[in-house]
Amino acid sequence: MTISGDEADRAHALAAALRELHSQIGAPSARTLAKQIGTVSHTTVSEALAGRRTPSWPIVASLVQQLAGDEDRFRALWSAATTASPPPTAPERDDLAFLVRYRQRAAQRHRVCTLPWPQYSRADIVDLYVPQRIFTIDRSGDERLSATTDTWRLDATNRRAVLLAGPGSGKSTLFTMLAHRHAVHDGLPVPFLVPIRDFAAEIPLARSVVGFIEHRLETLYQVQPPHGFVERQLAAGNALILLDGLDEVPLPSHRALVSSVIDLLADDYPRANILVTSRPVGYEQHPLDPARFDALGLADLDEAEIQQYARRWFLHALDVLPDDVDQMVARFMEESDSISELRSNPLQLSLLCDCYRRLGHLPRSRVELYQAYWQSRLDWDASRGIKVSRNPNAVDTSTLGHLAFWILSHAADDWTISRTTLLKVVAEFLRERTHDRDNAEQAARLELDFLQQRAAVVVHRGHTADGDEAYGFVHQTFMEFCAANHLARTVYHAAEVAQELAPRLGSPEWNSVGKLTVQIAHQLRDDGADQLIDGLITEALNLPAAQRDIVRQFVLELLDAVDLRPRTALRLAHKANLAKLAVQQPALTDHPSLQRYVRGWQVSTAVPDSIAERLRTARDLTTQAFARPELVPATVAWTWSTLEAALCRCLDASTDTTPANLIREATQKGLLTPQAATSLKRAYALRNTAVHGRVDTIIPIDSAVEMIETIHNVISGVYRAARDRQ
Repeated sequence: MTISGDEADRAHALAAALRELHSQIGAPSARTLAKQIGTVSHTTVSEALAGRRTPSWPIVASLVQQLAGDEDRFRALWSAATTASPPPTAPERDDLAFLVRYRQRAAQRHRVCTLPWPQYSRADIVDLYVPQRIFTIDRSGDERLSATTDTWRLDATNRRAVLLAGPGSGKSTLFTMLAHRHAVHDGLPVPFLVPIRDFAAEIPLARSVVGFIEHRLETLYQVQPPHGFVERQLAAGNALILLDGLDEVPLPSHRALVSSVIDLLADDYPRANILVTSRPVGYEQHPLDPARFDALGLADLDEAEIQQYARRWFLHALDVLPDDVDQMVARFMEESDSISELRSNPLQLSLLCDCYRRLGHLPRSRVELYQAYWQSRLDWDASRGIKVSRNPNAVDTSTLGHLAFWILSHAADDWTISRTTLLKVVAEFLRERTHDRDNAEQAARLELDFLQQRAAVVVHRGHTADGDEAYGFVHQTFMEFCAANHLARTVYHAAEVAQELAPRLGSPEWNSVGKLTVQIAHQLRDDGADQLIDGLITEALNLPAAQRDIVRQFVLELLDAVDLRPRTALRLAHKANLAKLAVQQPALTDHPSLQRYVRGWQVSTAVPDSIAERLRTARDLTTQAFARPELVPATVAWTWSTLEAALCRCLDASTDTTPANLIREATQKGLLTPQAATSLKRAYALRNTAVHGRVDTIIPIDSAVEMIETIHNVISGVYRAARDRQ
């Protein structure tokens, strides 16, 4: 190749750089280098080093490789010397063609995210994803610095980092989003998503990281990469490896092995971009090299992010109509304000959104919400296909409840327990439940590992005064729920539950446990709450006067603080001998909790506006009827006429169609269940009493409320069913 002018200077610069490399490795002869390269003569090598000739790019690239040089640097020098970009070699052409196919497959695969509920199994991640704030963690692991960036810029600001965050915080979703983003943008490094639980499924490891990626390309993405493709991308700095879930390797020794493999990968490919996720618990035992990997954390969602997240979920994952979503988000934010500690976590927030979408409101009691929340925590690994080694005799929520009750009964005000005591308490509980005394201690250790590292409901709380590790529940409110669940489900007689509760009432935490226990007892048995109240009042007679007054006050507070059905609340007040409950005494029947219960009824978005307005009128009349019993007959009659109007409109029936025929047609069309039809027959009997009964006939307020609520729910159900059938 002939060169002249400025090109000569650039050619000499290329030759000088080659000679410098040549000298650094001991100046092997041209014949030796040619032999090592295998596709070039020693004369060509000699001329290239002397600057007498500028060879083609493939020859320069081969020579640079033998001289252990930076290929990108010499590619730029060669391009400047020849004023031309080197033509792609055949392997490079194959790589480019494959890259186009792979990016298409990866973009398609990672655009869809799997949701943890069967009824909403798949959604578009681009529609759902809300960027989160990222903060740095210093090397001591103690000090958390201020938020510095968001997840959109994670790959741009951190070439190598480990993202430490708890379960459900959005780590895997973030990696899926990054994989999709890098797949659709040609200018970004090509993404390779590596679920560590799959990579480390066999120990010793069946494949290297590169080998595992190549295997996934062939089997998961159904594309055959050119030989050496992945290594070339890593070496050139054109790859982003996303290693998701270091904590999902169950055994510490295996995690240590995987951590060392990741460190070696970083050494072998210094230009590759590598990001890793892990839960914080257990990471410090076998961390990645802090000199290579920055430690980052995911901040909790703030109010603006929660609103944006809820809006996206309602609109795109849960199929809420665009015209309804803003109003739904506003109601959701208002109703969830009392449980703000739950909604700051993406997984928990999605659970709340799902509950709200299905029910039209959040669960009325914390019991229902906590049950859904705990089940999601305990089943989270199973829903993702993660197998965790556990004792088959472990008693899941029973163990958790026993531990919570023990901590509340015995621990100090910080609600912590030493590791030694925790294992002893759990082991003894398992011995009693399983009668397996020989393996109880090992089972207790496995149970602690599961509750801490997988379910993430028990967390490390530092150390005790004597240096032992200290543990506690992730939230005090959940500890109280678990203790209440333990009392309601494992103590079989209400009198025994009352014996445990009555002497402890008075402190905020035990009052909370008591209220939750009453709710769970009511949920388990129709008369469960009644029996427990009876037991508390009876037990209070055996207590000192001061504690007896505390129990009496607790029972009074139940009527306002515990969300029970009106009929149950009225019965409880009567059993507690708090006041006469005849309808003629409005002071107590006008109790705030009963009115709040009625006002909390939700109208389905499927119900037409005119019918929804009639239902709201019925609801308003019902709340007034608590204090004005003379309104009860009119309220019952109005509500029944609303039902007839709703069925006529939905069925496109004549207004003179009899109620019996309306109910029969709605049932035949699948808009009414047989159970709902039976309930409406009872409601019709009450309507006849209201319309045709004697003027002095008294309709019990609790019967009226039950009838009105039944019709309210039936109308919403009919219009939802009609919408779903369209």
